[in-house]
Amino acid sequence: MATGTNRGWVVVTAGLAINLMFGSLYTWSIFSENFINTQGWTASQASTPYAAAIAAFALVMLVGGKLQDRLGPRVVITIAGLCTAAGMFLCSAMPTETGVILGFGVLNGAGIGLGYSATAPAAVKWFKPEQKGLIVGLVVTGFGLAPLYAAPLANT
Repeated sequence: MATGTNRGWVVVTAGLAINLMFGSLYTWSIFSENFINTQGWTASQASTPYAAAIAAFALVMLVGGKLQDRLGPRVVITIAGLCTAAGMFLCSAMPTETGVILGFGVLNGAGIGLGYSATAPAAVKWFKPEQKGLIVGLVVTGFGLAPLYAAPLANT
């Protein structure tokens, strides 16, 4: 097991990888286009699950940081992964407007908010104060890079 600063880089790498998964939020346009083309949804209907996901993401992040402080990042990120997986499963099992709003919007958005709020704090604890900006930047880079792999996968 790595120790000291080496352990910190393991945590940064893990945070970046976790955010690569949670960055799937940015691929909604691919899914919404599919709902419009195959289910006959309007553009407004297709944007509602994304709006719900952004709202859930933001609201849950408010408590996610506090939960991360109390329960630790492993527990919070595990709960986040379970919420995200359950949300995506619900979307596939119930591809109605309500199912997708609850699945992608509420569950997936909440899971992403929890996970996002736990990755950076876990990583910065291992570094000097003058390195915190770099470390947070590296960890959250995964969120922004997610469409590079998720968009091609979603189109298959």
